[in-house]
Amino acid sequence: IDDQYFHFSDWSAWGLWSTCSKTCGSGTRSKQRTCILGNTGPACSGQSVARQACATNRCPYFLSWGSWSVCSTTCGSGTKHRSRPCSTGNTADCRGRKRQQRQCSVTSCTLSGWQSWGVWGQCSKTCGGGIR
Repeated sequence: IDDQYFHFSDWSAWGLWSTCSKTCGSGTRSKQRTCILGNTGPACSGQSVARQACATNRCPYFLSWGSWSVCSTTCGSGTKHRSRPCSTGNTADCRGRKRQQRQCSVTSCTLSGWQSWGVWGQCSKTCGGGIR
């Protein structure tokens, strides 16, 4: 072995890339190498850690809100709701609110118009032309 070789510092081979810091969206991963110091001469020049972007898959996201449902009641106050689907088809994959609910009011519950006729009353006269 040539003693000259060990006099200078040199880098080891790069290690393996680490796992990405995120499973989707923008993350980073890194790999490292070690400076092997020789007996004389300068230390290694350059970086001991390399980083790069990773996880370019798009994260699950909610699509647009759907239409509001009809009010839960036909008169007075009730509730209505709407929901939005997740891009993966599974709402558990998305973070945030998947459903909204609101109060709603429909016309008052009073009836307009005539009600059914009541029972005939007694005649105003016991004989002749009376009214009831």
